[in-house]
Order: sequence, then C-alpha cells, then structure tokens
Amino acid sequence: MKSDYKKTLFIYFISLSLMLIGNFSKYSYIVNFLSLTIIPILISEKLFNRQLNLNFKCKKIKLTLTVIFITVIAYISAYLFIKGTNFKFPENIIKIIIFQLFYIAIPEEIFFRGILLGNIKKENRNPISKENLFTSILFSIAHILIYKNPIMLKVIFPSLIFGFLFEKTNSLCAPIVTHLIYNIIYSAMFLL
Repeated sequence: MKSDYKKTLFIYFISLSLMLIGNFSKYSYIVNFLSLTIIPILISEKLFNRQLNLNFKCKKIKLTLTVIFITVIAYISAYLFIKGTNFKFPENIIKIIIFQLFYIAIPEEIFFRGILLGNIKKENRNPISKENLFTSILFSIAHILIYKNPIMLKVIFPSLIFGFLFEKTNSLCAPIVTHLIYNIIYSAMFLL
C-alpha cells in the first residue's frame, strides 16, 4: 500500500517537473498535455505492472447534474455578492470551452483522477476518501506551483468534488464534465 503511494508520488513529480519546464517553452500546451496524459500513463503501467482502466462512460448522470447545479448556484451567488448584476457574456465562449476541455479538464482529470487516484483508490463508503484527499492536495500543490500563487490552494475544494464523482461513478466522464463547467463559469465570471 505505501509503495503504491510512493509510485504515485513518483509519477506526480515527473509530470509536475515536465509541466513546470514546459511552461517556458513555446510548445507549452503540447508539453503539458503530454505531461498529464501519455507520459504518466506509460510510466504508471510500467510501475504498477497493470493496464490503467481509464473509463469514460457517463454514469450516475443525476448525481453529476445535482453537483453541477449546486455549484452553478454557488458561483452565481458569489458573483452577485462580489461584482453585482453587471455580467457580460464573453464573446469568445467557444474558444474558452475548447481550451478548457482539451487543455485543462480532460488532461487534468486523466492525470489526477484516472492515473493518480485510480492507482491508489480502494473501496470506500465515506463521502471523501483519504486517497481523494491525498490526490486533491497534490492537485492544489500543482496549481500553486504552476500559477505561482498560494491562493490556488482554493482548488482543493473542487478537486475533492471531482474525486468524489470519480469514486462514485468509477468513470472519468462526470469529473471531466464537472471540471469543464466549473472552469467555464469561473473564467466567464471572474477572469474575463
């Protein structure tokens, strides 16, 4: 068991190092995608001597939609409280969706839920497993280092939700869709 955590940390540090180095390259999107998908999949399968089960089937849609609905209400409430009612819909929403899906949501969920959490998760009846907490801490640390801002610790909360959905559905579909919607709403409301 402890060896699974050590192997998981090894994969994490290799990928994080590649991402940090890749940020200085004009090919950073490609390097980051490879650092979160192909490279850790190959390393993981070699270290754990088993093929990863990266399941993308959409299951428990009602649970996923409930989580998304609650989050949308929370984001809207926060926006109204912080910025008031003058929301302007971004003109480049299609570009935002494509970027968030292929550069952020899919690679991050494959890496943090499919590979890291997938290699250490066990049967669990608690809403938040210790394995989910462990990978969510790693998710937060990666965001703090990449964005060079300690406020990024805040991503631990959505990460716990993505991990919860992954553990409940045994699929990457719900975390990817939820991650995509979270990021689109957050980008549209607070970053643009």
